Amino acid sequence: MFKVKKYKEVHKNEKYLVTFERILQCKYAKYFGISFAIIIVFVVWAFSKAYFNDRSQKVFENHVNESLNSIELRIQKYENALRSGVGFLQGSDYVSRDEWYHFIQTLDPEKYYPGIQGIGFSMMLLPDEVGKIEDQMHSNGDQSFVLKPKGERKQYSAILYLEPLDRRNRSAIGYDMFSEPLRKEAMERARDTGLATISGKVKLIQEIDSDVQAGFLMYLPYYKADKKIDTIEERRKSLVGFVYSPFRMNDLMKRIGSNDDSLRYEIYDGEKRSENNLLYDSFKPSSYISNHESHRTISIGGRNWHIYYASSPEFDAVNSSDYPLLIAISGLILYFFLLYIILELVRSRKMLQIKSEEVKESEKFYRTIFSSVHEAILILEHHTVVDCNDLALSLFNISREELMGKDIFSLPYAIESREQNFHDSIDLAYKGEYITIESSLHLKNSPEEIKIVEFTLSGFMQNDENNLVMVARDITSQVEEERIYRMQMRQAQMGEMISMIAHQWRQPLAIINAITSRMRLEVMLSGEEDAFSDNLIKIEEQSTHLSQTISAYRDFFRPDKPKEYFDISILVYNAISLMDYMLKNNGIMIETVLKHNSNLLTYRNEILQVLIVLLKNALDAFVDKEIINGEIIITLDRDNDYCIIRISDNAGGIAPEVINKLFIPYFTTKTKNNGTGLGLYMSKMIIQDHCNGYLEVESKNNEAIFTIKLPL
Repeated sequence: MFKVKKYKEVHKNEKYLVTFERILQCKYAKYFGISFAIIIVFVVWAFSKAYFNDRSQKVFENHVNESLNSIELRIQKYENALRSGVGFLQGSDYVSRDEWYHFIQTLDPEKYYPGIQGIGFSMMLLPDEVGKIEDQMHSNGDQSFVLKPKGERKQYSAILYLEPLDRRNRSAIGYDMFSEPLRKEAMERARDTGLATISGKVKLIQEIDSDVQAGFLMYLPYYKADKKIDTIEERRKSLVGFVYSPFRMNDLMKRIGSNDDSLRYEIYDGEKRSENNLLYDSFKPSSYISNHESHRTISIGGRNWHIYYASSPEFDAVNSSDYPLLIAISGLILYFFLLYIILELVRSRKMLQIKSEEVKESEKFYRTIFSSVHEAILILEHHTVVDCNDLALSLFNISREELMGKDIFSLPYAIESREQNFHDSIDLAYKGEYITIESSLHLKNSPEEIKIVEFTLSGFMQNDENNLVMVARDITSQVEEERIYRMQMRQAQMGEMISMIAHQWRQPLAIINAITSRMRLEVMLSGEEDAFSDNLIKIEEQSTHLSQTISAYRDFFRPDKPKEYFDISILVYNAISLMDYMLKNNGIMIETVLKHNSNLLTYRNEILQVLIVLLKNALDAFVDKEIINGEIIITLDRDNDYCIIRISDNAGGIAPEVINKLFIPYFTTKTKNNGTGLGLYMSKMIIQDHCNGYLEVESKNNEAIFTIKLPL
């Protein structure tokens, strides 16, 4: 069928081939073709070159953005580390060098803040406080501590702690950063704003060897915890010092993770692009001119860094502009190849006309066969319905427009299968297996209309994993007939067996009753009635109960089903008698509430069968959920038109997603070996189709309530 569609499409293009053939017959056609090819090649080359240049620029900009984000995120992370230091200081009246050491060890800068030279604390001092701090540091074990540089100033700062205390950082202990203008400017900005700030380009005190790098410092002010800091004056009066970090720029950029082989860049502190402002330069001496450049500015700690990016030779090589030429040449080759194909198509036009006629005949034959089959047929392609016959429309009760092109699982019908999931069956059929499966078909929003369908699933043709033939046959009446036949056969067999048991048991039971009656009479005549007499009475009662139970089983398995006139309360009692042992054995109490009794003319045995199914389901629910003190209440009532039987249990109720599926064939909440999914479905058919009544279910207050309504 799909080959048929393909030929139809070719047939539609026939008129275009005729027109093209006439054009080719023109003597100037070959010159026109060559000229057109040259124009096409030039246009393709120009557009592709512009496209690749634009694409390369966008890729370059993406690398630039990633680099900027990496720098900004890492600086923010360093600022968070300083904030944790301020919080640590504010949590104590005094922090010793050892406590600061252990705090920094906990932060583990080498692992979690790579690129940072250290984290330290610098205290602001008045002239008369310098000596006290030096004495205090000496008494704490740092005998070499001295404020540097020497000299008289209005205000000092002293680096008291700096961890990790390696060779470089040790040289900075005691240094007065407030004495150097660039550092002082950053510290004053931090003091007055309360924000983290960075300094301009400086040479760090830690530069003690030949590998001298540009550096900068980040400051975060530490104020007295009990003071207000809403205004600049309040901040200045409350300032204690700064938690700060020094950075060596080359070390920072190597560890910051922003090095990208695609980029070369320079970082300047300030707008002027000069050696004095240069913080970092990844350019290597070379005469190479980059294809892409970009200038970005980022604000960090109150200062503007100007970053000049350029593409690397590696990036330009990967994004080489040779591609447009290759595309143009490839386009030229493709053009001549397509031209050759078109010429071949023109030469084959007559053959296509013949094929078109064959296709018409083939399609006509296919449609005849497809419509004459007396079963519903659907053709699926990737679960989508691409064709069907009229019987399929009748089966699904849907129009062709509503069915064609729809996913089989998106239709307003639910399909429940007994053996395995219907979706899994279709997947197996796509893989080449031949599948036959019985399923129920019903409207998703109206489970009352149910059909039992036998689906046969197979691949459309050999080695075709995309297409599937689905043949569907409505077997609802057949299943019902088989059910009735099996039930009658089973009841006939069981009836014969029960009759034999009744025949064999009745005489011994009668003898037992006669003996116990005579013994009880002798006891009464002797005038010595005691516990022995009570036990004789119990024996008589149990013998009578056993005889009545045998009669109930014999009546239940009668193969004939005539309508009978009977007392509904007696029928309920018979159902309880048949289930009495199993219920009591599982500790389940059963209570009968008789509000109004009724006499009915209907199929007695089938009503009895439904009652036993409902009681058995309640028993299974108690057992599965391991409920203790289970209780079943059977209420008999009536209204003007119906006798009403309500059976409720306290087994926890029925889940909302299950209750609407209870009467669907093959749907079961039990395991495969413990349930067929047909019990409640057949019960509903008995009550509604055979007895003209209703079988309904509801769940509330952790109770499941089944209601049977039978016409009076």
